[in-house]
Amino acid sequence: FVSHNWWLTAKMDDRSVEAAAGAEAVAFDTGAPDWTTGEHAHLKFKVLCLGVENLIRKYECDEASVVLWMDWFSIDQDDKALKSLGVASLIRYTTNCQYMLIPCGQPLVEAKVAFPEQLPVYGGRAWCRLEFFCFSCLSEMRKVPGGVRLFACGTQGKLKHFPELNVEGGKTEDLPSQGKLTLESDRPLISELEEQMIREFGHQIVRNVLEGAPSVAHLTAKLLRDEHVPTLVGELNGGAHGEECSANLTELHLRNNQIGDEGVGALTAAPLPNLEYLSLSSNAVGDAGADRLVAALSGGAWPRLRQLYLGGNALSEE
Repeated sequence: FVSHNWWLTAKMDDRSVEAAAGAEAVAFDTGAPDWTTGEHAHLKFKVLCLGVENLIRKYECDEASVVLWMDWFSIDQDDKALKSLGVASLIRYTTNCQYMLIPCGQPLVEAKVAFPEQLPVYGGRAWCRLEFFCFSCLSEMRKVPGGVRLFACGTQGKLKHFPELNVEGGKTEDLPSQGKLTLESDRPLISELEEQMIREFGHQIVRNVLEGAPSVAHLTAKLLRDEHVPTLVGELNGGAHGEECSANLTELHLRNNQIGDEGVGALTAAPLPNLEYLSLSSNAVGDAGADRLVAALSGGAWPRLRQLYLGGNALSEE
């Protein structure tokens, strides 16, 4: 799946995307996917060729069997009804692909791009974010070997791999629904798709991480909410490896999620006799949640706990 934004963002009469943003009839057709003239002519095509060739080599794919799906030429542009159906099916296409490639119109500076939302121009667009967000979530849910197969390719041809989903849940304006749009009327649809994905992702990623009864469970920045905590507790209480998982777990990393007081209250029911480390930093825990933690610990819960982190929450100074 080729995920990209328009590189040429002006029509023949030089009207900008911003000027056309309120005119739905022309906004989708504003600009072009690639530069068509000048020194940058066909640059995206060249970058795509480099990226695809490098992916084929990396994963030893059969070149003759590789199929590309790319917005614009993979969606009917002449029939408006078919075009609308194609756009509506875009996320389904995303989730049916094994790889995602993001072409970039400049060399990628490794130190400046840790996450895909930091890619210049592309990373700020809401539809672009939704594509790689859904692809990354489903890849992790499916436990794809080697991590999420999401790559960006700059003009130098080097691939930048983003092997796991790491989203702080909107605290740094990193969600798809917080991105930029040509048509503001698209935002409710993006928010709805985002919400559906977050709900399903949270439950499955908890099951995946606890599978095999690990001693350390890393669930940092996985968009976990109160509704996902009962799944975590359920896995520890009565999952496939419940008793073993409860006994083995010594570290539980829940930093940078969206867990609030209700979720913390549910978490205190988890049987964790050997838990030594718990991080709930940068969540949505308030004083009520902290009080429930104190009450549970005073009552003998988690007797071996030595490190508890609650920084970055909405706690009063008292």
